[in-house]
Amino acid sequence: HFIYNTLETISMYSVIYHVPEIYDFTQTFGQILRYSIRDINLPVTLRQELEHVKNYADLLECRFPGKYKLEINVPEALEKLQMLKLTLQPLVENSIGHGLENLENGGTITISAFKSKDNEIVISVKDTGVGIPAEKLKEIQDRLLYSDSLEEEHIGLLNISRRLTLYYGEAASLTIHSKENNGTEVLIRFFCDEEKMK
Repeated sequence: HFIYNTLETISMYSVIYHVPEIYDFTQTFGQILRYSIRDINLPVTLRQELEHVKNYADLLECRFPGKYKLEINVPEALEKLQMLKLTLQPLVENSIGHGLENLENGGTITISAFKSKDNEIVISVKDTGVGIPAEKLKEIQDRLLYSDSLEEEHIGLLNISRRLTLYYGEAASLTIHSKENNGTEVLIRFFCDEEKMK
């Protein structure tokens, strides 16, 4: 409550002193906080997860105007899909921290999704960043498959991978495809029953 009240106070001052940018920033940050800490283990819709990512991108735009571009190509029919909370934003954050941050002109992150004929859901988070050297990529892929631990910078990937398996079953997967100087794509795959589409 202290954090929320503090943000509301900042918002109030921004209105009083006619600084709409601060008002927008604090409101967006408040939405991110609420989403991140409420009912962390309950599923959300893909639409809610994408809104959270958009809020995250809006904050980045305030800090780094024009540096990062977010594109979302998700069919409306999939927006009601139930999925794990806080799955996509960490992947977007990884794309920026490891792929785009050191590029002078930033780059683009594209989130897309589709449903295959056999009801497999595929969600892609792809960036136009620096990519991952082949040796490093193989190390990450092997650790995702065979290890109980990843170094600290990649622990979020292992977390998401484990949560996917727990929620959707052993057929769920998180895979990484990348080429040095040619971007990175993370693919999430899982089979979805009709209940998770409502």
